[in-house]
Amino acid sequence: MPTPTPKPKGALAIALAMLLGLGVVIANNQAVLTSKPPGATTTTVATTTTTGATTTTGATTTTAPGATTTTAPGSDPWLKRFGDPTASWNRPVSDFGPATGYLATLKDRFWLRAGYEAPPGSFNVQFVNYSVPMHDLRTATSTNTVRAFQAQAYQSVAQFSNRVQIGDYIPWNDDWGHDTVGTDRLMMAVNPVTGEYWGFNGTDLPLGGFGVNQCIDRNPFGLTFFDGPNAKAGFDENNPNHKCFYGLSRNTVTPGTNGDAYTFTDGTTTSERGSGVNKFIGIVRAAEVQQGAIRHALPFTVQSMVGVPTCSPGKGISDPRATTGGCGFYLAPAARVEFETDQNNLTTRRCSAGLGGPADAWNAPTPANRLNQPPHGLRIAVNITDAQINNWLDSRGFTGAKRNTARIFAVAMRDYGGIVLETGCYGIGMETDGLFDTRPGGSRDIWASLGITAIPGDRNPHGDLLQGLMNQSNIYVVNPPPGG
Repeated sequence: MPTPTPKPKGALAIALAMLLGLGVVIANNQAVLTSKPPGATTTTVATTTTTGATTTTGATTTTAPGATTTTAPGSDPWLKRFGDPTASWNRPVSDFGPATGYLATLKDRFWLRAGYEAPPGSFNVQFVNYSVPMHDLRTATSTNTVRAFQAQAYQSVAQFSNRVQIGDYIPWNDDWGHDTVGTDRLMMAVNPVTGEYWGFNGTDLPLGGFGVNQCIDRNPFGLTFFDGPNAKAGFDENNPNHKCFYGLSRNTVTPGTNGDAYTFTDGTTTSERGSGVNKFIGIVRAAEVQQGAIRHALPFTVQSMVGVPTCSPGKGISDPRATTGGCGFYLAPAARVEFETDQNNLTTRRCSAGLGGPADAWNAPTPANRLNQPPHGLRIAVNITDAQINNWLDSRGFTGAKRNTARIFAVAMRDYGGIVLETGCYGIGMETDGLFDTRPGGSRDIWASLGITAIPGDRNPHGDLLQGLMNQSNIYVVNPPPGG
């Protein structure tokens, strides 16, 4: 079955509506890097296997995966996982075990409604649309030339955050520009040595409707507003170094704080995703697949998630209303219910028609809908053996490099699972760093060596990579981390 073409995410749909009216050799139980991204070093990583567990509660028996494969990190700093090694998303599901009771039933919500209106089980691995290019911050060609300004439509939705102000100078490389980002124009840049990072949303926006620059401040009547935040900061639409964004964030480089890309953990993330956590969490990079293993949970973006009003407390199900549809809740590592304060992007009108359009009745924040919607932070894994993975690979007809890539994703879904972290439109998305880094040895070259290549005219190439791996019977809910 061909993978459906995803619709725009809600935030992007709103803005547009307002403005646009390399190979791995497996030998001797080791994964050996045979080609590498720019600046990377060749690394060999060892693999170990442990046995999963079976939990029995009452008359219900839930079996965790029969084998958990973990891979030691390489020595190249670019290949480090994001967040502290002890962060829940960097730990295998065997550390937490399968959920029981009410939480265990949430797997059915996830399967049936997470991607609705797409058919159940519509997983889209995102190599173009909604991919998040990941650049080495050390390759910035300037730090005091390009200045950042905010699209006028987003000034009422979210200010620049986490130590970035409108008009600030930002690190930049023209190779990171507007032709190298996917839908939503997301992009990350990180220094793997210091842990400094920058997050870009709506990167280097094009002209809007009628050829108008999206960063020109306008009043409610559409007239230029010379007292707006961009104008006050000196925005000049004719200056090519004045670039327009939806939003920007950055961190500090103090080790052990939520600013370091490699030390943040549960409860100390910055609010960059809809669930209130760091954008880095879960994104699959070509370089780590090239190592031979994905050693963290995958990111799920979903169209339908349990919404407002938020329970008290919002985390967990201790509020009696949480299990009756009376309020929306989330599970760790998530830190909030999405859209709880953003009136411009409510779930009632975020996908079908955008701002001001008719409500998505099936997604409106009603008690009946909340009983069918999965919460942010929900972690799902697949109970499947190596033999079953091989049978699935055979059924898909995968061979060569693509077969090995599909195996790596499948093992990651078994050993680490995926976490609901953000909303999107149509299906269940799984973000990667994508095919936009076209520099020699960049992510496009690495993905190509892994059997994932661009297809002219296709904005969702290989999106069906995991089709048929999971079903409603073989997935299960993973216990949230302690306190979650």
